[in-house]
Amino acid sequence: MALGRRMIWGVSVIICQGWAQQFPTVGRSAPKLEIGTIEQGSVEQKSGPRATVLEFWATWCSACRQAIPHLNELAEQFKGRPIDFLSLTSESEETVQAFLKTHVMRGVVALDPSDKVFQSFKTGLGLPATVLITASGKIAAITNEPVRITSAKLEDLISERPVDLSLLGPRRLIEPDPKINDTDALVRMVITPVFQRSAVSRTDDQFESNGSTLPELLAFAYEISPSRLVIPVTLQQQIYAVQAWVPRGNPEQLRPLMQTALTAAAGIQVKREERVVNVMVMQGLLGKLRESHGDRSGAGGRSTGHLSGDGVDLDTLREQVEAVVGKPVVIDRPAGVKVEYELRWDAAKPGSFEAALRNQLGLELKPEQRKMEVLVVEARSVTVAN
Repeated sequence: MALGRRMIWGVSVIICQGWAQQFPTVGRSAPKLEIGTIEQGSVEQKSGPRATVLEFWATWCSACRQAIPHLNELAEQFKGRPIDFLSLTSESEETVQAFLKTHVMRGVVALDPSDKVFQSFKTGLGLPATVLITASGKIAAITNEPVRITSAKLEDLISERPVDLSLLGPRRLIEPDPKINDTDALVRMVITPVFQRSAVSRTDDQFESNGSTLPELLAFAYEISPSRLVIPVTLQQQIYAVQAWVPRGNPEQLRPLMQTALTAAAGIQVKREERVVNVMVMQGLLGKLRESHGDRSGAGGRSTGHLSGDGVDLDTLREQVEAVVGKPVVIDRPAGVKVEYELRWDAAKPGSFEAALRNQLGLELKPEQRKMEVLVVEARSVTVAN
């Protein structure tokens, strides 16, 4: 196993024009980025300019594993040509070495600790993410479907001709027409990768966010708590702006529409499973909770150190507590009453919330393992043709 460090070409993706000055996109120069431990192959400087196929992958990623034979075939076919195949993963050296003992990977395999390089690219993609870089350091193409990369495309890359990985050619907006107006659309679904979180607003038949994480969006679309999502870290960090609406008076159509669109946009597959998970069981009910006949409710997050409710049921309290502790919360025998409460704690002090829950409301959270339904999110598999 060779060890070394070298400056290599990196890449970022521009999805929104407003970011064009900060993050390079196709046709622009790729910034130089540094890699660390080399697990396979070497990166000694070779004579003359060379193109690069840069692959971000992981051993747990089924789509990545599906793409390996295809990339191996290309690497073998272009052996001796002025092009390098470089694969980066954030996993541990032990995990990667164990994987390489049973899986053949051509080219250079190196580590990307803590996804530092991958995150600096801000591609908005999950894994796999493949970047084609010309010998002159220009970003030629980006895709999360390596199967689209053919020998003809790599010949274009080496020759610094345009590389088009799309199936239908460049996308375009609908030609302007006075009869076409977004606000008049009966159904609208737009998803755009962005780089920071922002505000969310919604009604029964409309959802709009200027920047929400993929787990937040999936939790809404599938009506499940974010703490009950089983999702890889790389997918958790994806952020999207979303605008969606359905015909007025048909709110039941909104979530199914968002489910289909999110799985397509993020390149994921989603399934519900029964699993044994770590939960917190709320005990001591009703404790010091006051029965209420009001109809107001509110919630504060960990940053504000405040939760309150007036005229809410215990399931609402459970959901609020779940959002604070970040784990599924269970109430074994919820009473059919409306309650009133106010809870304050020091959000910067570890254990403060649990102490406040006990002292102010007379409630305890006991860790247990329970079998419950979770939403399992995985990167979508890619079928490689023989």
